[in-house]
Amino acid sequence: EDIQKQLLPLQTEIENLKTSSESQFSELKSNLEEDFQKLKEHDDEITKLKTSEDERISRFTKLEDEIDKLKTSKEKRLSRVENEIEKLKTSEDERLSQFTKLEDEIKQLKTSKEKRLSRV
Repeated sequence: EDIQKQLLPLQTEIENLKTSSESQFSELKSNLEEDFQKLKEHDDEITKLKTSEDERISRFTKLEDEIDKLKTSKEKRLSRVENEIEKLKTSEDERLSQFTKLEDEIKQLKTSKEKRLSRV
């Protein structure tokens, strides 16, 4: 019985420690669950931001592709216009040459006519 009396405070202390440990464990568990939920929310937010960033990058890439297409189209049109200008210049040079030849022929004909007239 004496031992029983000595054991009683120890048993009470053990019960108190057990209750305290359970309470601390429960609090830690609750804190961990709360932290886990916050991490999950942050992870979801990061995923949304990454998706949004990926979409912006995709749109930017499409715009770059469109710009490249427009540049290529512009370069092709410019090349065609330059070729057409060159053809027109060549054609103009040829007409000018023909005109000069005709002028020379006219001069020769006039000279020839004058010579014939002067003989008459």
